[in-house]
Amino acid sequence: MENNPLTRQDLLLQKLADIKYLDMKATDVAKSKLSSEEFTGSIELTLEELAATKGVYLVEDLIFAESINFMIARSNLGKTFAYLDMSCRIVLEEPWLAKQTKRGKLLIVLGEGKAGFYQRLETWLEVNGRTLDDIRGSMFFIDGANLFNDESIKKISEVADREQVDLIIFDTWSATSGVTDENAGALNSEALNRASKIRPEAALLFVHHPTKATELKDRPEMRGSSALKGRADCVMTMYDDRSFNPTDGGKQEWIALSTAFDHGGKNRNARTETIRGLYLADLGDDRKIFAQIESETMSKKAAVVRLRLKGRQTVEEFAEVLNMHSSSARRYLEAAVSEGVAVFHKREAANKPDRYELSESAKRSLEPNFAYLAEVNENNKR
Repeated sequence: MENNPLTRQDLLLQKLADIKYLDMKATDVAKSKLSSEEFTGSIELTLEELAATKGVYLVEDLIFAESINFMIARSNLGKTFAYLDMSCRIVLEEPWLAKQTKRGKLLIVLGEGKAGFYQRLETWLEVNGRTLDDIRGSMFFIDGANLFNDESIKKISEVADREQVDLIIFDTWSATSGVTDENAGALNSEALNRASKIRPEAALLFVHHPTKATELKDRPEMRGSSALKGRADCVMTMYDDRSFNPTDGGKQEWIALSTAFDHGGKNRNARTETIRGLYLADLGDDRKIFAQIESETMSKKAAVVRLRLKGRQTVEEFAEVLNMHSSSARRYLEAAVSEGVAVFHKREAANKPDRYELSESAKRSLEPNFAYLAEVNENNKR
């Protein structure tokens, strides 16, 4: 039986199949190379060394040293106000959303919104009773970036190493990453690799947008390649919290911040959670700050301590103020300490009692600037 010769079309299809085959093989090789580049090497650890690797946080349960983090929110929801508030709390070692922070230095790479950033910072300082001198030497800025540009990487690394920063914030991923195709996994992975090498001991926070299809939902999903979320240690999503309806909150456009899977978040280093009662406090003249209603920020016990604890008091003295048993007063004070509202002063001598005092942030929250903010918030409720 005579074999039919291959037609010209058959030969063309065979040639195209060979090209496609080589392309698929090249993709697999590229993925292997990227995976190899991400790997930093095998190191033997003792039990003591393993214990020492337990995460050192900048923000309790959220941002840890050497971690990759994302903050996801639609445009105009308040993500810049949120990370600015968090940044200032880290620099001043004040609690953020009732979470402890560790004092650190920050480098903020501004790719978007730099024109209004200074006004937002200035407003935050004014409302919180602070000045530029309080953050000077701890917060640094770079205008523009491209993670695929060697000169850009060099400049960011130079500042990060010179100032020994603990956290680098990129605002936003699309404006600073240099990725030309957000859906290309290899490009996104390479951009993250290059960012991670800027200052390996520092944490990274990328401000990013959700997909158009999910930006108005309570489960905003990160825009672009799944490689980003796969590499992330923590993904904090922010969304319109339409179901939040506190009895004392008045009319507000409420915001929630979540690391929970059901809300598009992720947290591989701590338990996932959703923080509610967040909003942008409008101070007038286009001035706003990121805020949280007090009832959501602290427990009732801590709120009582914030208002009633004066100077340095013993448990017995505070019990007398509240007209309650000392064991109950101690629970109030311990709750306030755990939430960053009060600090504990151990006795200076065996014959001296332990004492409690409001934390610096709690003291400032009672100053006139906050009284003004409370007045504005009260007006917003009407």
